[in-house]
Amino acid sequence: WLFKVDRSELVFIIPAKNEEKTIENVILAVSKYGNVIVINDASTDSTISIIKKFDVNLINNINNIGYHNSILKGLKEAIKLNYKLAITFDADNQHLEENKKLFLEKFELDYDFVIGERSFFNRFSEKILSIFSKFFLNSKDILSGMKGYNLESIKYENLIFKKNTFCAELAYILIKKNTELLIYQSK
Repeated sequence: WLFKVDRSELVFIIPAKNEEKTIENVILAVSKYGNVIVINDASTDSTISIIKKFDVNLINNINNIGYHNSILKGLKEAIKLNYKLAITFDADNQHLEENKKLFLEKFELDYDFVIGERSFFNRFSEKILSIFSKFFLNSKDILSGMKGYNLESIKYENLIFKKNTFCAELAYILIKKNTELLIYQSK
């Protein structure tokens, strides 16, 4: 472990819905570097049984609450469990494991919020949104599933937002602080 960040201070938050093909590899990849919180968002495939094979903190949503609300639930849990740092990591395995070291390097430089910027967008709508978010938030990829949070700089009450809008709102709050935007390769 080359970083000053103790692995017990770091948690990876993984929202998952019907990710039976990739969830095992994602958990194996990130659990080498920190603890894991998986939010199973009412999966109907074998995702939940795969997650239960691992020593992770599991939040099992009986009803679908959506991607952003699952992330929010994971962040709240991480704060309750006194983690200092959190990295969100999509369960579809689109993020490369080695990108986590870029986030850790920025945390060691005392950044509060790190937003990954994918090297390509999956949807045309994401390309359009990137133009607006670059102008207003100084990040072309506000929808990136890989974000890093210094949880000590986030107040729990700042995590109460309107449904499905917290990512942009939280980014707006934190972007005024010590924030780094990283461009990283996705699979």
